[in-house]
Amino acid sequence: MTSTARRVAIVGDAGSYVGPELARHLAARGHDLVLGDPSDELVAELEASGAAVEAVPKVRNLTRPESAPALVAAARTDE
Repeated sequence: MTSTARRVAIVGDAGSYVGPELARHLAARGHDLVLGDPSDELVAELEASGAAVEAVPKVRNLTRPESAPALVAAARTDE
């Protein structure tokens, strides 16, 4: 059985360092994205390329106990 559902990737910090480039790389390979703290420009760019993007604010610091669960919750499609 084949599935037409796209894969979803989470990038915890899409606002700096390798995050934006990683998001571009994943989108180019058919992933929809959940991005932590992306710029509006990055979101627009990725959506224009065909990826569905869910931006999650204030999760860049993954040492905060609520950050990772917020990213995962945004990625879940069964709720």
